Amino acid sequence: MENSNLPVRTWYLAIHLMTATKQSMSACELQRQLGIKSYETAHDLMHKLRDAMGQREGLYKLDEEVELDEMFFDVAVAADEDLKRGAGSQAKAKVVVMAGVRTPTEDERRLYESKSRGSKVLKAVNYIKMKVVSGLHAEEVENCATEGIAHNACVVTDAHVSHSRFAKMFARHEAYSESRYGVHAIVTSKLPWVHLVAKRCKENIAGIHEKVTSLNLQRYLDEFCYKFNRRRYEDGVFDRLIVACITTSPRIGFRRYDFV
Repeated sequence: MENSNLPVRTWYLAIHLMTATKQSMSACELQRQLGIKSYETAHDLMHKLRDAMGQREGLYKLDEEVELDEMFFDVAVAADEDLKRGAGSQAKAKVVVMAGVRTPTEDERRLYESKSRGSKVLKAVNYIKMKVVSGLHAEEVENCATEGIAHNACVVTDAHVSHSRFAKMFARHEAYSESRYGVHAIVTSKLPWVHLVAKRCKENIAGIHEKVTSLNLQRYLDEFCYKFNRRRYEDGVFDRLIVACITTSPRIGFRRYDFV
């Protein structure tokens, strides 16, 4: 908020609108509701708030049992860009998804099983993290894991080679290979929550923005994780984002409005 030409009231209203719903909001909608003159100003305001969310999330680590897997997110690219094929395509961003899980209570078990049509529920989710990475080689995935997961945690993954040193990095590492357990069993029982939250995040972004650029994707992931991790705070999310804005320093020193 410091050195901003926008009134403090506009910042407070923007924080209220962004925290009042679980879904994301477009800069066009924020511009319309607050009467901001330019799209660029609304766009810049929202990304500064998302940056504050991301910095606040970076203070915490997942512990106890943590699921980890790598996902691909669709991103917007220029229409005339010559795209590569496969996993190296510029239209696919690589994201490490982490979910702290625990044994569900009886009420949670009944709720989850009613939503999953009677399927047996073995885990409940606590908190999540998502991090955009440039590649899926071991060093980058390991750095991402150590930044987001406590050393005393039990980390559950598939048997990808990038996880081969996790047993030395964390208290315990459980790796499940597709050849032995099958893809369906891994997705539904071994790593259910990383796939579920990644799916919801993709739907959230696509429903509001259709696609975002790889440049801005991390901030949209930060917003989703911030809201998800505070889903039980209800009206308290507004106050917590105010605190996050006060206690963090803006990292966005440029503007780029080619895409959302």
